[in-house]
Amino acid sequence: MNHRQIIGISGVTATEFLQGLITNDMNLLASSSTKKNPFLYSLFLNAKVEIWKADDIDVWSALPDHPSHLLTEKKSWSEKEVSSDKLLFYAADPRAVPGWSGRMLLQAGSDPFQIFHPSDQSSMDTEASADLYTSARYRLGLPEGSRELKSGDGLPLEANADLLGAVSFSKGCYVGQELTTRTHFTGVIRRRMMPVVVASPVDASCAVPNAPIYRLVATTGKRQGKRPIGWLRGVARRTAVGSHDQQLGIALLRLADTADAVKSGDLLWSRLSTIDSLPDEATEVKHLEDGVILRPFVPSWWPKDIAPDLPSNLQ
Repeated sequence: MNHRQIIGISGVTATEFLQGLITNDMNLLASSSTKKNPFLYSLFLNAKVEIWKADDIDVWSALPDHPSHLLTEKKSWSEKEVSSDKLLFYAADPRAVPGWSGRMLLQAGSDPFQIFHPSDQSSMDTEASADLYTSARYRLGLPEGSRELKSGDGLPLEANADLLGAVSFSKGCYVGQELTTRTHFTGVIRRRMMPVVVASPVDASCAVPNAPIYRLVATTGKRQGKRPIGWLRGVARRTAVGSHDQQLGIALLRLADTADAVKSGDLLWSRLSTIDSLPDEATEVKHLEDGVILRPFVPSWWPKDIAPDLPSNLQ
């Protein structure tokens, strides 16, 4: 995973420093000290960090052999000893979502296939590209990185951090804690990051992050409403995931507006540009091929009450 790196923070006040910058509770790591590899999922809150590449460490990810499986069902990912001084860290991702991954940190140049128990390598028996990782992540609606989680534009709960156990509502003050907690306890989360199917293949490199998504009346092609229904945050290259080979993306969508559009048979359409090229509701999109039609769907692991009026599988 050349697109992923690690950072290290050390010092007597490192825990206190991070406690004020992340949504989760650093004390959970201390309480997990009995585990072989304690692992915590969290979001940084508007913290600008310069990342230096660790040339002596490789970052790997392992995906289960089927989108409905949990990686922890494999014996090789249970909490047992793996005999190798080249394996610095391994654990299933704390986002315990069926179909999702585990992480490994290896000494640079090491082969993970030679480290894990040879009788149980079915969860990691094929080396795949970063495109497969991205497609699997989008299929599950798991945003990552500054291109998808834009600083100053979105709340942790809109990134599904509450559903993934990434937010502590009891640890006390941190950056943005008051707004995050109030949003949680009022139960009003109007927007969420969720997967979309790109109806016709596009060059993923041409997709501009945060491109507006509009609701178009299917029969006329006219824009419905004065504001975007959402924003397209990423498009993956077309890669087969399980039995599906659609091109997938991830978008921040207004849930109620999206559900109403789907119910009415209207289209979700984006020009793959950050320029608002539809200035008013009277504008008609005469050539849908100038952009892409997007079909949202609810990830398989979401609770049923999050978006009950939206389709719950790939179509």
